Amino acid sequence: MAKLEQLATQWKKNKEAQSQTLAEIQHLQIEAEMLRSELADVQKELQQTTGDKLELQQKLQTEETTSLNDRQALKSLLPLELYRKSSSELSDLGDNQLILHYLQHGRHETPLKTYVELDAELKASRIQNEEAETKPNQLEAQFRLTHQQLETLKDVFARLADRQQSPTQEKEG
Repeated sequence: MAKLEQLATQWKKNKEAQSQTLAEIQHLQIEAEMLRSELADVQKELQQTTGDKLELQQKLQTEETTSLNDRQALKSLLPLELYRKSSSELSDLGDNQLILHYLQHGRHETPLKTYVELDAELKASRIQNEEAETKPNQLEAQFRLTHQQLETLKDVFARLADRQQSPTQEKEG
């Protein structure tokens, strides 16, 4: 009888652990969905930023000359030294000539990043994406563990039922 009470107590503990695990799984599923939603928002924002960048590049391409103020602004955005090093024919160009060359030719020929912030956002988005992709695997592992626990409980209950029937059958015989 003490063994039965002990098993019943263990069953209650396992049932509580199962409920807690299921609640945690649900919480993690909600969290994963929120991360997916955030990732989608970041990706949309990145697409918008990329579109804005392309639009700006097209506007700059249509201008034949650039005012001194515009050149100063471009100097702060365009990594001039990196662009200068990208080709030996650019090594002797001054900053203003380099900017004009980039506007006329370089952005189509050289895959240069002109927005450091865009690159940083892209990296952050990738990190968030990788983190979001690991969440379903964690949830799957927890689901498998919970499933194993349920199967173990079913087995324990089946054995208990068999034991309860066996003494009753022996007493009748």
